[in-house]
Amino acid sequence: MDSHIVNIHAYRTLNKIKHKFFTKPYFTGLSIEECWSEKFDIFKDRELFVHVGLGGFCKYYSSPEQATKILVNFLKAQLNPVSLISQSFTPSFRRSGVYSIEHSRAEIGLFAEQFRIISKFRTNDPIHGVSYITQRKDKFDNIDYHDTFGEAGFYSSLYDRDAVIVNLLTGRFVSTYLHFLEEKYKVPYKRKNVIYSGVVYSTSGIYSVEQKNHAELYPVEFNRKKIYNLLLSKGAIVEKSIQGRVVLSMVSVKLMDEIIGNILTKNPYFLVSF
Repeated sequence: MDSHIVNIHAYRTLNKIKHKFFTKPYFTGLSIEECWSEKFDIFKDRELFVHVGLGGFCKYYSSPEQATKILVNFLKAQLNPVSLISQSFTPSFRRSGVYSIEHSRAEIGLFAEQFRIISKFRTNDPIHGVSYITQRKDKFDNIDYHDTFGEAGFYSSLYDRDAVIVNLLTGRFVSTYLHFLEEKYKVPYKRKNVIYSGVVYSTSGIYSVEQKNHAELYPVEFNRKKIYNLLLSKGAIVEKSIQGRVVLSMVSVKLMDEIIGNILTKNPYFLVSF
């Protein structure tokens, strides 16, 4: 990996550390029932890609483990999802070149790690993998997991399945599908087809991998507020607020793609701030 990409990742890592340690929890002491509304029933029987700010529940529930199990069971009971999916990212693979499907911790987000522990399945993408619980018989087979944001990759499949992006007490709009949109609409600030080499440990053995991902050509950050407000103005987002602050939102991947894609064809820098 060249020094330019290393510097970009260092910049992003520092920003994530600042967000983690210098940002107060969005809400504390809430229950999942307080965040719910019957208007989310329109998303029953769908694939749910879930992001959770678990700190908002930790004062209400006794532990992160208990909170995660309760949240998962609640979503199952309310929406009967075909699949529950959560990020299980291991960006350290870019440096270490080592990934264990079974043992590598999810490195971004407390909920992501707790969900990984209770999930039955995890994909073999060594950087942007996901953990999931599913009723699907194919269990997300026939996907090219080694081209993360490619047309045959996992994130592309979310469009085909019309998955739903869920943000619960995250305090901001979070969705890795935005990176897929950057790839799909060929934004100029990304370096495409960056290869990260390493090994993957699986239950069936060890194998070498050439993981195709992408990297920023220069530091940018998603303008999450602008993205969220656009989707909200188009009627794509369903949300629940408490005291004027959004605690839960859901949006269809297909609607995201159609709305944002239409703008990216005209303004390829729409998603980001410099």
